Amino acid sequence: VFCCQPAASMASNQSWSWEPEFVAVRPPGGLKRHLRVASLNVLAEAYCDPKSFPSLTPSTLHWSTRGALILGPLLAAEPDVICLQEAECQDNMRSALDAREYDIIFEQRPGRTDGCLTAWRRSKLRLVSR
Repeated sequence: VFCCQPAASMASNQSWSWEPEFVAVRPPGGLKRHLRVASLNVLAEAYCDPKSFPSLTPSTLHWSTRGALILGPLLAAEPDVICLQEAECQDNMRSALDAREYDIIFEQRPGRTDGCLTAWRRSKLRLVSR
């Protein structure tokens, strides 16, 4: 399971960054198959009000800046399943996941621009029903 916490650099008006943290979970019954899952709240740009994040420069809150900082470490972790909350399914996010051979489902929240994105490796999983 892939977890993350905001890094110390979120203070003192520095650039936004984060460090992934991994938690090992053993499957019950000694199953031999492994599945790496990453779950992350990516903070929808719709909620990136500079007044709510006074220690950050406003430009750091834009997806154009945060997207690479989020997707880079996330994809480097090579998860089999990715679950993103408060996602706004940007074209660059879709193309980055597609290039890494993930299939995607995005469910938009009613009346909002964000939602939940679930992606999985085509080589390991397939969608059975929706």
